Amino acid sequence: MPVLHSDLVINAAGVDIVGAPDVGVTIRGGVEDTGFSGNVLIQAGANTTSAANGAPIALIASASGATGGTGGSIFATAGDGGSAGNGGPVQITSGSATGGDMTGGDVHLTSGDGDGTGAGGLIFLEGGTGGATGAGATIDIIAGPGGAAGVGGPINITAGVGNGGANLGGGVVITAGAGSSANGGAVGITAGAGNKEGNTGGNVDITGGAGNSGAGGSVNITGGLNGGSGVGGAVNLTGGEGPSPFFPGDINIDGGATATGGTGPGVGGDVNITSGQGGFSSGAVNIQSPVQTVGIAGSGDVNIDTGDTVGSAPSGSIILTTGTNTGSAASGQINLNVGDSTGQGQPITLDAGDAGGAAAGGGRIDLTAGAGAGTGLGGEIELNAGIGGATGNGGVVDINAGRGGAKGDGGDVTINAGLGGTNSGDGGSITLTAGNATGATTVNRNPGTVSIDAGNSTGNVRGGDIDITGGDSLTTAANAAALGGDVNIMGGQANNISVDAGMVNITGGTGNANNAGGGDVNVTGGISNASGFGGDVNITGGESPSAFGGTVSITPGFRTGGATQTNVILAAPTGGVAPILAFREDDANGTNFVGLRAPATLGGNATFTLPAAAPPSPGASIVVDSSGIMTMDTVNQITSLNDSTGAATVALTVAITTGATAVFEVFAAAREEAGTESAAFRLFGGVENTAGTAAIVGATVLDRTDDGGASADWGISAGVTAGSLTIIVDNDAETVDWKIRVNITEI
Repeated sequence: MPVLHSDLVINAAGVDIVGAPDVGVTIRGGVEDTGFSGNVLIQAGANTTSAANGAPIALIASASGATGGTGGSIFATAGDGGSAGNGGPVQITSGSATGGDMTGGDVHLTSGDGDGTGAGGLIFLEGGTGGATGAGATIDIIAGPGGAAGVGGPINITAGVGNGGANLGGGVVITAGAGSSANGGAVGITAGAGNKEGNTGGNVDITGGAGNSGAGGSVNITGGLNGGSGVGGAVNLTGGEGPSPFFPGDINIDGGATATGGTGPGVGGDVNITSGQGGFSSGAVNIQSPVQTVGIAGSGDVNIDTGDTVGSAPSGSIILTTGTNTGSAASGQINLNVGDSTGQGQPITLDAGDAGGAAAGGGRIDLTAGAGAGTGLGGEIELNAGIGGATGNGGVVDINAGRGGAKGDGGDVTINAGLGGTNSGDGGSITLTAGNATGATTVNRNPGTVSIDAGNSTGNVRGGDIDITGGDSLTTAANAAALGGDVNIMGGQANNISVDAGMVNITGGTGNANNAGGGDVNVTGGISNASGFGGDVNITGGESPSAFGGTVSITPGFRTGGATQTNVILAAPTGGVAPILAFREDDANGTNFVGLRAPATLGGNATFTLPAAAPPSPGASIVVDSSGIMTMDTVNQITSLNDSTGAATVALTVAITTGATAVFEVFAAAREEAGTESAAFRLFGGVENTAGTAAIVGATVLDRTDDGGASADWGISAGVTAGSLTIIVDNDAETVDWKIRVNITEI
């Protein structure tokens, strides 16, 4: 059994141990070669009086009396251990309180003050160096535990105050040890755990110092620098884990509030997350929820929300802005991408804020592409729906204006092309193009349709209008010749052989209820507000280089299953005269026309129905009955015989209606082709058609006059052939020109 040296114990009411000048005072326990060396205990006496404190222990090094001398030191050094033993500890313990509500004694480690420009003394807490393979000693600073109902004691590390002028306060630096050939040591700050069920773990608060009329101090957390070819250290903020199925801890980064809990005047502090700057590229800022590898668990949301407001100030905005490039490269992009899914893809939703006030408008959604510089184009805005699967349809692009309130109008959808430049630039176009059909040529698939539909009405009001208006010419110069914009509606081209191009159909709306009329189609030329002509309405069939041009057809509406009920009306304008229906001469010959016009005043409607058949013979006349029905008749037929030579030549044949009797009157003029002899004839008589066979009724009457000579031998007579009347001329072997007119009246 090892022999222990006795401890050195000095007990007295008050003990002063003072060394001689220039000589220290050493209190040392005895040395033992085979056992424990002796301890040195300096212990103040306890006070047995109930209201008195325990006695203090004062270790005071003597001050130097000489100028430039150093004050004495106090060393508390435990003894070294042997070859197989541990070094002795140095323990400083304050006295405990034995009374009911008294406080345990403090332990103060206070270095000496500096004088003049000298610094205050340092306090070193340094663990011992480890052996060849041993770890360095740990330094534990542990606050005392709370009693049965008390709170655990805090650990406060406070740097010194900077006094006077612009002196800074002292810093607090916690530095882990560097690794010579391994990783550097970690700095861990861990709050206490809540050990009972329902208790919350302690917080770790890192707070910058308060400013007095200046800015508050910052809290800077910086990853370690890369000194070689590795990566700089990361800064990781991780919320605490939560045992399943409870929630894990959040990470909250809050900018500083203004005074009185954020209700005082001023602006709250910002939260800035900035990546590091690099010579090739700055680092990215990534805000990402973790990847989930569990089949039924979804990845977390990423929420960026500004705070609510309750007063007259607006709530905060969310601004996504890429950096500006001041060189020749492109500026950064903003991409909003929803992740792919083996199931239903999810949308990207942009919702402007609702208005809660009585007359306040809802928030706007503005999509504005960037402006181009020089000859560069402005940026485009593309809304592309997703591509359909193998047999699925492509996605729909819906642009819907907001619905009106109980008595409000629905919102407009306005698509405006860009303005032209102030010098000579054209305004931008608006192009609506349906999708092409890109299938194989053996599959007849139709391309997409462009539909523009006005809103329906569910009340006692009309449906919405569709207005397509060409642009105004706003120039006011006296000699300006700028026209207003055209409205062009064109069917699609056909590039295949024997396939017609697309039609342009403009159809009024359908009336579906009782007594509801179909909608009108109004095509009106523009009004002239000055001294110019009103705009024309031109309807022109299409041209063809080798076939007939297109037809212009006007068809009135009809009653399904019944006769035509409506008319095609050429109406006079308000306050105007009856218009002319004009038929122009050939384009190469000019612009003269033959016109038809209604009388200025009518006692009623007058309708004329055109003949149902073509003229039966040359010179036929149009006969109109009392109902306005026109028929072709042989009442007045005219024929000409030029260079007629010979005798008994049939000049004219007039069909007689079967079962009818007719009176005829023939007027004929004859003139010799080579001479000056002439004659005139009037032949009168009757003819009938019985069962398809015509016959002269009685005798004909001939009146004639001539200038004698050879013309006295010319003649004209009437005959029949089958069911027709024939007019026969006799030239007496001379060349004669004839002009003959026959008037027929049948019964």
